[in-house]
Amino acid sequence: MTSVFLSKTNERHKFVIKIKESSEIDEYLATLELRHYSPETITKYRQVLEQLAAYCKANDLDLLTITRKQIRDFRNGLKERGLKPVSVNGYTDVLKTFFEHLRANKRDDNPARNIPRHKEDFLKPSNIKEKELVDLLAAIDNDPTLPVTDLAMFEVLLGTGMRVSEMCNLDIIDIEEWGRVPTKEDITKFKDKFPNKPAPEWIAGIIHIRVAKGGYARKVPFTKFTQFVIKKYLQVREQNNSTSPYLFCNLSGGRMRRGNVYKKIRPLLDLTMSPKKGPHTLRHTYASHLINRGADIAAVKDLLGHQSVRTTQLYTHMDIESKIQVFKAAHPKA
Repeated sequence: MTSVFLSKTNERHKFVIKIKESSEIDEYLATLELRHYSPETITKYRQVLEQLAAYCKANDLDLLTITRKQIRDFRNGLKERGLKPVSVNGYTDVLKTFFEHLRANKRDDNPARNIPRHKEDFLKPSNIKEKELVDLLAAIDNDPTLPVTDLAMFEVLLGTGMRVSEMCNLDIIDIEEWGRVPTKEDITKFKDKFPNKPAPEWIAGIIHIRVAKGGYARKVPFTKFTQFVIKKYLQVREQNNSTSPYLFCNLSGGRMRRGNVYKKIRPLLDLTMSPKKGPHTLRHTYASHLINRGADIAAVKDLLGHQSVRTTQLYTHMDIESKIQVFKAAHPKA
């Protein structure tokens, strides 16, 4: 059998697909919309399944009868194109869920179910070290030319660890609770629950992330400084007569696009030594700093919205200074 793949359009392995999508793919993507998958996730699923459909058409195959061996041939073609093991595994995960959907009503089996995953190279997430981050924040604070919108987006990403797509989908009403100084009743309840811990001087605000990767909504706290920056941004936006319901909007009042966020965050990260300059670096930084300071990995998993703790474990690398601090804080004889 000759594997036929469509020509590469750029270095990011995007391919031009010139075939009509099958009804099976359309139906499956519609179910993802009903399950509130994010538009970005659905787009990625569509790209994977369209490439499989193109492979089937080129090799005179059918989605309803394709076999396990033929799917493995498709995966081998992905490797030949230069996709990394982590990307091939991502394709495989999409195929497994797609054929499981078909198995429920159009097939008797899931040909992708038992296909093994490729061994992935360990990729240490790119993050900004704490000392460098302090210098970066000082530079940002002392820059009067920095637009308040850019500062607000930077602070929301760094202060909550949310994904760029999640931030772009936030509405103002998703800020469920603003932070506040605790009342006497709050302090009493806290002391009853945690008698050995000092009472908080400030109660964190809460943002509800409703449109999240995989459809898993969650609530995340935000700091006092994040609250200050968001409120300052909203005041400026109100002065500009913007009545958009979205937390971050473009000039016409529509949702801010991910590409625009990259353009605004990139110049700030150019001031750091981080090898990667995209806003996802701020998510990595958020997670790494929490874990370096002794945060429970299960709690960090929930804050990040990961399905599996295996994903969160990518952030568990610690520098020697952080390891010593955690050791001294936790070991009874240190």
